[in-house]
Amino acid sequence: EEARKKAEAEAMKKAEEEARKKAEAEAQQRAAEEQKKQEAEARRKLVGDLEMVDIPAGSFQMGCSPGDSDCVKFERPAHTVSIKAFRMGKYDVTVGLFRKFVDATHYQTDAEKNEGGKNGCVVEVASGSWDFKAGNSWRKPGFTQGDQYPVVCVSWNDAVAFCNWLSKSDETA
Repeated sequence: EEARKKAEAEAMKKAEEEARKKAEAEAQQRAAEEQKKQEAEARRKLVGDLEMVDIPAGSFQMGCSPGDSDCVKFERPAHTVSIKAFRMGKYDVTVGLFRKFVDATHYQTDAEKNEGGKNGCVVEVASGSWDFKAGNSWRKPGFTQGDQYPVVCVSWNDAVAFCNWLSKSDETA
């Protein structure tokens, strides 16, 4: 009888411990989900009412066709490119919105880091002539701009980082 009571007590203790661990894991999961929700809501508040449009999947011809005289070597041959459906901002990304992204993430653009040995960003240095110019970045493109202007001097890497941040704000929308 005593051995049976001891076995029952141990089984009950084990069941209670398992229930406690399960409740703790569920609480941690709920807390993580709530934190993710709060972070997404904070990003949404920063982004505001950024209007997005759905772009359907499809295919298109990219590159130059034979006979095109304004093409460079890497644009040939023309080839079919297929894309998956995605969402895109209806309007240009503004300096103000890009600043919110940089402030929220402490991101440093390629131009600010002189990424790839390139100093600054590409600007028009003479009529029709473009080159990297030291000291230029989205913060200081070489001309006056305000927060409502389209952001300039951002690289592909910068745009991907911005889009990844923006996508996180859209996850729970």
